[in-house]
Amino acid sequence: MILSEAEKQKKKLKEDLRDKFLFLKLDACTRHRINYFAVNAQFVDSKNEVSIFTLAVKDTENQHSNDFIKRMVEDVLNDFDISKQQVLAIVTDNASNMTLAVEKLAEDCVVDENEDDVEVEDIPTLDEISTLAFAYHSEFKNMSHMQCAAHT
Repeated sequence: MILSEAEKQKKKLKEDLRDKFLFLKLDACTRHRINYFAVNAQFVDSKNEVSIFTLAVKDTENQHSNDFIKRMVEDVLNDFDISKQQVLAIVTDNASNMTLAVEKLAEDCVVDENEDDVEVEDIPTLDEISTLAFAYHSEFKNMSHMQCAAHT
């Protein structure tokens, strides 16, 4: 019953995250020789309220190299059907492995500086604005990296 309910909640969360911009928070630690890695997502839900969910906490059984962290994040994004273009920013501690992992993730979301600006003739509705903003960000913007103030 627990696994069934977990699957139901995961399906609901996937639906809530569909086509939403979000922020990710990554953290890693080692305790008693066990390496943990966690990914949280923050987004605005359908009620216009900020929602924060833990997408994964994993016993990594590995050192936290930048390439390993990048793969872990990609696996979590794939698991929840989240594209990298939905991620506005990733918050991490100041460790070099985290910083480099985010840089490598952002390389897949390259900005095309040569694109012409799109002109809009009519005043769009709020739904159209949201759709246009998502399309613009998805095609032209790459994710940002923010360093956690508490860790700084």
